[in-house]
This record gives sequence, structure tokens and C-alpha cells, in this order.
Amino acid sequence: MGVLLPVFSLPSPYGIGTFGKEAFRFVDFLAAGKQAYWQML
Repeated sequence: MGVLLPVFSLPSPYGIGTFGKEAFRFVDFLAAGKQAYWQML
């Protein structure tokens, strides 16, 4: 299974998501939930 989440939906200090630390935190969250895929828009 996996999750569909646009990168710009992640929180960041810039008002739009980036591939920074919040993206890594989200990937760790997915791994903890046994999710294998993150489909990005």
C-alpha cells in the first residue's frame, strides 16, 4: 500500500512543502506504518 500526498502539502517555514526535514519525517512515518510507496504530484 501507499499514500498520495503532494509535496507542497507538507509543513515548512516557507508556506509550501519542500524535500527538507519534514519530507524525511513523513517518509519515516510511512515506514512505521508499513507503507511502501509515496506517490507525489
